[in-house]
Amino acid sequence: MASSSTDTSVQYATALMTPQTTVVVQHGSGRYSAMNQGLSRAAGEFVLFLNAGDELADKYSLRHVEKGLAGEKPKWAIFGGYVKGPSSQIRVRPLPGAQVRDIGFGRAGALHPSIFYHTKTLKQLGGYNEGFRIAGDLEMNIRLAREYKPLVIDKPVSLFYTGGISTTKVFTTIFESSRARRLSMERSWVFYVQNFAVVCCQILRASLRRVSVIARFANSE
Repeated sequence: MASSSTDTSVQYATALMTPQTTVVVQHGSGRYSAMNQGLSRAAGEFVLFLNAGDELADKYSLRHVEKGLAGEKPKWAIFGGYVKGPSSQIRVRPLPGAQVRDIGFGRAGALHPSIFYHTKTLKQLGGYNEGFRIAGDLEMNIRLAREYKPLVIDKPVSLFYTGGISTTKVFTTIFESSRARRLSMERSWVFYVQNFAVVCCQILRASLRRVSVIARFANSE
């Protein structure tokens, strides 16, 4: 899928076309609309969404995935991966036996380019909520976790690069993630307290990080 933006993404995608690929140009309806369009065209048993900048970890990644999915035939599976920044790379290990709350509150180690979905199941759930800009993946994963336990395999299969919208639009990500939890998780007074506490901690960390960056910049002048 490619957007009709003013950059060279359409030309880049077109240059990569093979008989097994299709390029669809979408006119400004958002990433989750594009992902739903891709899902509607998917014909394989499982589907993976690699956003701009995401990569498979190496040439053996899909072999690891094929081996992992061959036995249990899960509705969805969470593999491991790496988060790569300008000067560091961190391995992310998925949490064995991840529950709904682990998924919703970010404790499951679920990198979106390391999640493989059973295509038919994703379609039956109605695809992604296009009312989100950033947290649609989280909202979908919460809905899935409520219905089906994920298969968890601690094998790194993807590279998630920092610098994308989810890591640069920090406060939008925080508030959208909170909305995704309120929309799709089972709500109780315990949930509301936990959700409020998580949002406050995330805002505090993000604010301190921003102050630190500003201070370093000022000191370098």
